[in-house]
Amino acid sequence: MYTTSSSTASLSALPCVTPAFSVNTGDEIFATIEQFGRVIVSGAFSGFESVKHLINSIIAASGLNTGLITISLRNRTAGTTARRVVRLGGRPRHETPADGTQLTLAFGDAA
Repeated sequence: MYTTSSSTASLSALPCVTPAFSVNTGDEIFATIEQFGRVIVSGAFSGFESVKHLINSIIAASGLNTGLITISLRNRTAGTTARRVVRLGGRPRHETPADGTQLTLAFGDAA
């Protein structure tokens, strides 16, 4: 069983949990993280004061830092569930054009 610990993983926004899903310190939470159809983490978690802290700890336990994941949560104590897809690693970066030299192409006979 996983318990609370300091975690360096962070979730920039938390739109992945429905308002009905909540966590109290004494709750037992069953969580699964899947990526590309593979189960990355599956286990029971307890001792968390907030949903955000729970999710950050689960993500830290997975070792993932980028990509799409599916998080399934079941609060055994409260009888609630949540399942959402979350993107880790922030928004994709748009490449800026590299500094370069303007080229001139001649068309036709350039004799």
